[in-house]
Parts: sequence; C-alpha cells; structure tokens
Amino acid sequence: MMDVLPDSTKSGVSIVLITRNRVQFLVGAVESLLAQNVQTLFEIIVVDNGSTDETVAVVREKFPGIRLICLDENLGVSAGRDLGIREAQYDTVMFMDDDALLESGQAVDMVFKFLAENPDVAVLAFRIVNDATGKILSHEFPRIGHTIRNPDVRQEVAYFVGCGFCLRRSVYESVGGFCLQMTYGPEEVDLSYRILEAGYRIVYFSDVTVRHRASPDVRRTGVWFRNEMQARFLLAVRNLPLWAAWVYMAVWHIRLFVAALMTGNVRWYVQGIVDGWCDGFRYRHQRRAISLGTAIKILRLGGRIFY
Repeated sequence: MMDVLPDSTKSGVSIVLITRNRVQFLVGAVESLLAQNVQTLFEIIVVDNGSTDETVAVVREKFPGIRLICLDENLGVSAGRDLGIREAQYDTVMFMDDDALLESGQAVDMVFKFLAENPDVAVLAFRIVNDATGKILSHEFPRIGHTIRNPDVRQEVAYFVGCGFCLRRSVYESVGGFCLQMTYGPEEVDLSYRILEAGYRIVYFSDVTVRHRASPDVRRTGVWFRNEMQARFLLAVRNLPLWAAWVYMAVWHIRLFVAALMTGNVRWYVQGIVDGWCDGFRYRHQRRAISLGTAIKILRLGGRIFY
C-alpha cells in the first residue's frame, strides 16, 4: 500500500466518509480504501457526525494515519459532506457511505485520470451493487424510474447517488455546494441541477464499483417525514421554474401524505409542510431556477423534474 499522507505540492484525491454510530460498518469501509494499489496520492477524511458509540476511539486506535473530524452534534448529511469538502486538500474529492465497500482496487487512479482528461465533467457516479448478491441496486441507479440501461457502460446522467461518487471541489464551490438545510434527502439532485445549469456533465462511471451493505433502515420515522417534506420545498424553491415547481410539489404532497397516513405520521408530515413554507420564504434568495434548456437535458438524460 502506498503512503496515503497527502503532499500539498502535488495533485491527488481526497476521500471523505461521513459516519454516525455505525463503527461496525465504518471499519470495513476504511480498510477497503486503504487496500488501494494506486500511484495517485490520496488522503482519507472521516467526518464523525456526533456519534455516541465508540466510533471515535476505534478510528483513532485502528487508523491513526487518517484525518478524523469530530462533531459534537449531528449536522446531517449535507453539512457533513460540505465540511469534508472544505477540509479536503485536493480538488478531486471522492465520497463513499460508511456502510459501503470499495471494490475497485485502482479507483483512485481511474477517477483522477478520467477527470483530468475530461474537464467538462464535474461528477462521477459510481456503480453500486448489493454486497450480498453482487447485483446492481436499481434504486441507486441514476435514471428516472431507476431504469437500468447498460449498467456496465459509462454514460451521461442527470444526477448522482450519494452512496459512491466523486466530484470536483472547484465546481462544487462555484455552484454553491450542497443545500445545508437539507438534513437528508434530495441534496444530490439539488446539487446536480446546479451543476448541469452551469454547463458541466455528470457521468455514470461504471469503472468503479461500490458494494453497499444492507444496514438497518431507520429513516422512515416521524422525523424522516418532516425532513423529507421540508427538503422537497427547498429543492423546488431553489431550482425549479414555476411550471415544474407546482407539479413537483403536488406530487410530493400526495406521495408523502399517503405514506404518512399509512404509517401514522400525519403530524410530522404537516410539520414538514409548515417548516417547508417557512424555509422556502427564508431562503428564497438562494433561488436560481434552471433554464428550459437544462430542464430538457435533464429529462433527456433520465433525470427528475416533476417528482
């Protein structure tokens, strides 16, 4: 294994993992990154989002050579990723979920080389498979309806999935970065809109495979419904032209209301509507609606506009 300590005088790749109370998964994720056999310099940054388990102690003991950023509270996925990007030393920043494993042994070399040769590409969306079966996870394939088309072939797409991706920090900063008010939700789609509007491309990069391990799903609680409804308001206010925003919000109002009704979370759903309207007004200055040309491109590439 190469020396992973970064050299600020050379180009390289920063790898960021956001974690919270999943140390049993995190250890495997970091070990899969350290197993890289590459020539490109890289650093590993772990952002601990206020864990209450032994995550910090285990990381410090097992991986003293990586950078660990400890937060006192859970800032959410968007803010955690944003902090990781701001702490990164290199322009190429790679992300992987803490419950995933990097399968490709030359991933760092491949993403660095591809981005160097394609300056109009801002994001690489990795190939994500189920760790137990090795099959493509359709719900994490970046196309509308999660339609899998040639999953082993590079192709331009309209958005990326947070489980495994790589981006240019310079482009990220130029378009405003992740919406920090989105605790967890459509933050990848929100950022994708702005990247495409700026004229850059997003590429499904089948060369790099991430194996996603099935961790317990604790997201669909009452708080999840509030955060999801709130985030959908923000996405529409920040990015969508009025002709699309009204359809988008109607679809999500109905979709989340039915789900909340079936699970007994209507109170949280209503709270999300209230918070969403308040945030939409509070952050209306962030609005940069995509153009008709960008909207057409998103639809052509299998992206989302109306839901």
